[in-house]
Amino acid sequence: MRFVADIMLGKLAKWLRVLGFDTLYCSFNPISPIVPMAQRGRIPLTRQKKLISLLEGGVFVQYNNVGDQLDQLKKALPLETCHARCFSRCIRCNVILMDVSEEAAQDNVPEYVFYKDMKSIRFCPGCGRYFWPGTHKIRMEKQLNLWGFKECAPKPD
Repeated sequence: MRFVADIMLGKLAKWLRVLGFDTLYCSFNPISPIVPMAQRGRIPLTRQKKLISLLEGGVFVQYNNVGDQLDQLKKALPLETCHARCFSRCIRCNVILMDVSEEAAQDNVPEYVFYKDMKSIRFCPGCGRYFWPGTHKIRMEKQLNLWGFKECAPKPD
C-alpha cells in the first residue's frame, strides 16, 4: 500500500513510514501534487473536506490524534503490517534504509553504538541519516504496541 498525505498529516505520514508503508508527505499546497499522485496509485489521505471530493479513493482522516488516525485507517483499509517491514524506511524522506559498511558507519555514529551492534546500523541513501536501535526505537515500539501494532514490537526471547 502506498500513500500520499496532505499538509495536515505530517505525524501520520511519519508513523506510516515507521510501519514500513511508502508514504509521501506534501508539506506545501496540497491540491496540485496530491491529485496526480492519487491517479498513479497512491491512496490520498487528507483532513481537508474540500480536497476529499477531488480525490477518488481518498480517505478523509477525521481525527487529530495519530493513534486514532491509524485506528481509522486500520478500519477503512486492509492496513496489514509485518515485523520485517517495520522500521525499514527513513522517517524523514521515505527512502528504504540500507545496510551500511563498517567503514562508513564508524565515522558517522557514536562509538558506543558502533561497537555495541554494528550489524543493526542502517543508512538512508536519500538524506544521509544513520539509524540504529536505541531508546528512541524502543519508545516507538512501545507506542506502536499501545496502538495495536504488536507485530512491530520486539519479539520475546
